[in-house]
Amino acid sequence: MAGLDKAVNRALAAVAGEKGSLGPEVQDAVQAALVVLENGGTTALAERAFNNVLAGFQKSGVTAIWRIDYVSVAGALVNGHAASLVTPVGPIGLNLTRVSAASDLGERVAKKPLAPATLAGEIERIRTLPTPHNRWVMALAAAGAGAFFAKTAGGDSAALGICAAAAGIGQFVRSLFQTIGLTRASVTFLSAFCSGLVATVGIRLGLTQT
Repeated sequence: MAGLDKAVNRALAAVAGEKGSLGPEVQDAVQAALVVLENGGTTALAERAFNNVLAGFQKSGVTAIWRIDYVSVAGALVNGHAASLVTPVGPIGLNLTRVSAASDLGERVAKKPLAPATLAGEIERIRTLPTPHNRWVMALAAAGAGAFFAKTAGGDSAALGICAAAAGIGQFVRSLFQTIGLTRASVTFLSAFCSGLVATVGIRLGLTQT
């Protein structure tokens, strides 16, 4: 699966290289939006950051299609020909500090455009902002959420433990899978599989009756 992910990413990058003639401003707008998407932001927030950067450079007639694995951007050139840019979406994590910074950057650019080199540097700086919580804290938070869900569904104490373990382990292995460069779909599938496997084992062993 990892090999397939890399092949798809190489194909998308090749398309982007062949058709990336919309200008550096559009590419920077896409990168700002990707920061939002790859760190837990919504598509609406990503599109807002994208549109704000374009507005700052007074680029119009550019549209974007947001997919789980790539972003496709299309627009018209000065000579009237159409051009497109396809950029793969990288591994998805959760860092709302980066999401907030990317959104603020889009707002700033909309009011006062930055030099291309400065904008690219700001985007790269935001990409390297540290995660506010380590993977153990995130796993603990997921375990607590899983236990709360089991409690609201009327589960017994064993069900709370199973859900907490499944959610916590699922979140922990998700953070591990993200470090090896898998796509969003692959990370989601594999972490959900591990989480479901833990829950299935607990139920099959008869640990809970609810």
